[in-house]
Amino acid sequence: MNVDSSNSRQGWVIWEENGRYPDVIVELMSPSTAAIDKGIKKNLYEQTFRTSDYFVYDPFNPNSLQGWHLDDN
Repeated sequence: MNVDSSNSRQGWVIWEENGRYPDVIVELMSPSTAAIDKGIKKNLYEQTFRTSDYFVYDPFNPNSLQGWHLDDN
């Protein structure tokens, strides 16, 4: 939504996007990062970034996909 798609990026840098936070975040997990990805990071993206959709996935575990959608409440 209103993002310059001609801008090539390796990651989202808020100050290079005029202060805009991402609408969707997909986090690739590993066993060593899963607790942080589903805890501290999830809370940060929910409470500070107000990211609409957040997904976590461990590419070595095909059943690991989880996602959260932030609603108005």
